[in-house]
Amino acid sequence: SGRNLGKSVYRILFCEFAEPFHRQELLHQMVTHVGSGLEPEMDSALQALVQLSVVEPVGLNAFSPFLTGILDFLDTLTVLQARLAFELFARLAYDGAPSGSRLA
Repeated sequence: SGRNLGKSVYRILFCEFAEPFHRQELLHQMVTHVGSGLEPEMDSALQALVQLSVVEPVGLNAFSPFLTGILDFLDTLTVLQARLAFELFARLAYDGAPSGSRLA
């Protein structure tokens, strides 16, 4: 589907971009999708961010202060979306630290 293609494009671009500025701009677009108010768009953006936290946790963790903007939209998220958001933050806290888990 188009949403799966979009999620894949975001993931591939993040992994391909070397410059932090480009990565931040890409993440800005994804956070904007989370705050759009359109449920399918929000779902896809959160799913893409969780996928990124699996394949590129250390690279994504560098932008965790920026990603906390997702919490501003918490009151508009469905239960499933809130779970995805907290899965994202848990993965970043656990797998995103360069030297391993910060929770252990």
